[in-house]
Amino acid sequence: MAKNNLSDLLKRYADGTCTDEERRLVERLYEENTNEALSKEPDGFQKQEMFNNILQNIQEQEVYREPKRSHIYKWAAAAGVVLAIGAGLWFWKRNPQPVVAQDSVAFKNDIAPGKNKATLTLADGSIVVLNDSKQGQITKQGAVKIIKLDDGRLAYKAIKGQTTETMLNTIATPAGGQYQVVLPDGTRVWLNSGSSLQFPVQFANSHRDVTLKGEAYFEVAKDKARPFTVDAGEVDVKVLGTHFNVMAYDNEDMVKTTLLEGSVKVTTPHSSGLLKPDHMASVDKHDDGIAITDADAEQQVAWKNNLFWFASADIHQVMRQLARWYDVDVKYEGKITKAFSGTLPRGLSAIKLLTILQQTGGVHFKIDGRIITVMP
Repeated sequence: MAKNNLSDLLKRYADGTCTDEERRLVERLYEENTNEALSKEPDGFQKQEMFNNILQNIQEQEVYREPKRSHIYKWAAAAGVVLAIGAGLWFWKRNPQPVVAQDSVAFKNDIAPGKNKATLTLADGSIVVLNDSKQGQITKQGAVKIIKLDDGRLAYKAIKGQTTETMLNTIATPAGGQYQVVLPDGTRVWLNSGSSLQFPVQFANSHRDVTLKGEAYFEVAKDKARPFTVDAGEVDVKVLGTHFNVMAYDNEDMVKTTLLEGSVKVTTPHSSGLLKPDHMASVDKHDDGIAITDADAEQQVAWKNNLFWFASADIHQVMRQLARWYDVDVKYEGKITKAFSGTLPRGLSAIKLLTILQQTGGVHFKIDGRIITVMP
């Protein structure tokens, strides 16, 4: 495959104009995720040059306001091919430029990305380490079976005809962990790293209440008779059945609720507001006022789709996300004013991801144990 042909193929894949056969080729190359697939180019062109040329051709609207949003994630896959064969991985900047190799990240060790791991605290205080548990029934809580369906999901199944007293369970992910749980009513919840969700093993007849710390994405089972409420500290989010994301980390200044489908009511002690799809409610923890704005919902739930998505994010915003996902502490030496915009896979090791950020210029990193130092 010649240089121009490959560049054209990846661009047509991103635009959604390639044939089914071409699409399958790109996706097969990505799935293989090896250098071998593109290392036997007949004309021996330089992989780095190809990567640079493709980056130069990408325009800002392809990342931020492309109407065919599904193709953004397809392009991510295609760019993953480029990265597997070239300069590490891919990163779009607001003003695309070639990525030029700079000094590599200084490191004494690498750090693996997060994975599915969590603990479950039962009503009696006993703790189950979910990543160590085998598939099948883990335990019972009253008249409810707790079942591990696969490596990333936990489910609660009520025994028909039986009820149980109010019993609370808590599922918690550490830094560097994520997990999914199917609640007793069928609601599906994705927990991001450093988060916890407390819930009853059987919901009441008139309401469904859970308590969140950290970040989670909810697909709430419809039940008009029993509203579903998320208590996120300074904010309550009430719904009947809908898809939404709540970000309420202790070390973030804002609590953000983003609606993808349905409607939700966001309430603080002194105000409230209704959200429509593709809108976000931001609550400042210092004054609990609610600001409702348009939102790029896919950006807000990118973590659920195994992506980091930065939109003019400063280095502190970027590093807070990385600290939670890689379970590291962050130190700063000097002042960095650079803003980051783009997407990166969350499956990269720390060295690979930091190398990409460093290649955009204006920032350097050092890894020592579980400490990442950020420098101009």
